[in-house]
Amino acid sequence: MSTVTFKRIATNVKAGWEEILNCWLLIRFGEHVFPGISNAEVEFWASCPPHKSEKDLEGEGVVLVGKRYTPAMVAKKLGLDEYPVLKELFESAVKQDADHPGSKFDLRGMAELMYETGRSDDDVLRWTIEALDAIYVDAMGYFDGAYADSFNARSYKIEAGKQPSMLTVGVSDSPMYAQFAFSPYGARAGAVVQQKSNGSTLIHIRNASGIEIKEVAKLVRVEEMKASRRIPSGDWRAYVAEGVHDGWDLFPEAGVLINDSESDTRTLTKLPLEKIEELVQIGANPSAFERLRGDQCRRGCCSSTPDNPCSWDDWKLQRCHAIRQKMAAAKKSAPPRHTDRRFAAGSNR
Repeated sequence: MSTVTFKRIATNVKAGWEEILNCWLLIRFGEHVFPGISNAEVEFWASCPPHKSEKDLEGEGVVLVGKRYTPAMVAKKLGLDEYPVLKELFESAVKQDADHPGSKFDLRGMAELMYETGRSDDDVLRWTIEALDAIYVDAMGYFDGAYADSFNARSYKIEAGKQPSMLTVGVSDSPMYAQFAFSPYGARAGAVVQQKSNGSTLIHIRNASGIEIKEVAKLVRVEEMKASRRIPSGDWRAYVAEGVHDGWDLFPEAGVLINDSESDTRTLTKLPLEKIEELVQIGANPSAFERLRGDQCRRGCCSSTPDNPCSWDDWKLQRCHAIRQKMAAAKKSAPPRHTDRRFAAGSNR
């Protein structure tokens, strides 16, 4: 922590959206890094004082907020880069750049409109900070709900390929639940299963976890068919298709599989939460196999036959397909077996 007391924040005249957001971050969350900044005055400079560096100004208790500092950089400096409450604000700042100006009715657009209609820098700053405060308070309501619900959640490590990952399973109506579970304030989860009080269920996989959401989708959609007393089609392409299939909507890029009762085209899942939890564990772990056949599977031998099918065949998992492909390739490349014709003919010689 600095020993200097920071009494001023300096930014550009007609500050942009990102610069105002940075000022707000510093004022509301920067006290532990910049003592005194929560009560600092914001000044608008046309240029920096000559012959003074940023470090020189900080020594005088002035923090410079310029265009070269993004909100993400400031948040990281303040230890807020994974704070889920601020996630939407950061995403908004990234989207609303010069190439994507957004709408005149969003925060950036309103700030620019105020400048265009002759409002002063102080007016624009005051209005924007009040709006950001309101958004933050609203988000905190959701965050508090996710935090409270997290006490009743199950969070534990599961096998997930190259390295273990945390799985969080719980009941919550908070839209911030998964983001909270992913964050350091929650469980740093790689996968979240969230069921709402109305029975709607969300499976959210963090992209960095290494878990394949499509493998999870196969299991869940097939088991949903079985729970509805329908015979699985066997079409693995349908099991991993984007959009709605058997009540479950897949968004592969976002890592989301959701069963949402609010849509007319979907129905509530018939699968218990514990069953969905089990399916996520199996889908996440490429080394998981059917209990009675697992040893053979891990040796690269699929023992499933039409007369003695494996109970996992319906899922069409990639790991099982890979084993069968290797077996077929090995059989094809094996040298032909030569039979001694003398014995084949039944000769006594």
